[in-house]
Amino acid sequence: MRGVLAALSVAVAVGASAAAAGAATTTPGRAPVGPAVLSGTAVQYLGDAQAEDAAVERFDVSSQTWSARTPTRAVAEVAAPLAVAMARVRHQLVTQHWPAALRPDVAELARRLVAPERDLRSPPLASAQVPGWLAVYRRDAGRVEPVANQIRRQIGLARRD
Repeated sequence: MRGVLAALSVAVAVGASAAAAGAATTTPGRAPVGPAVLSGTAVQYLGDAQAEDAAVERFDVSSQTWSARTPTRAVAEVAAPLAVAMARVRHQLVTQHWPAALRPDVAELARRLVAPERDLRSPPLASAQVPGWLAVYRRDAGRVEPVANQIRRQIGLARRD
């Protein structure tokens, strides 16, 4: 999940810069994303994503050292803030105004954030469960990236790893 929403926020910001210059971005088969709508959305999204980005970074760094001996308390301490941040970003995604061409993908992105958020809200109860729980979280979080990439393509940016 590392950087998925952060990359999306960068993509929105770059798209907003192009929009501010009067350029519309397009993807074959999709309507152009126009200047006026994207600009305000980019500013809002960047603000929304800041807390989530920091929580993702903390989770990623911490989880690199987790094993079947990791205290569940340590997992919960970094999982809980990320779950809250994901919920906040997901709420913002579904309540902000988005250009019509982006709305279906933004809705799908919000839908796909539900599973990793649920995983984070249900950390393992025993240390021996940590590796399996982390694998499930990573699988669910990995399902977010293709949709974020689609949104980036719609606003004229290549996939960012």
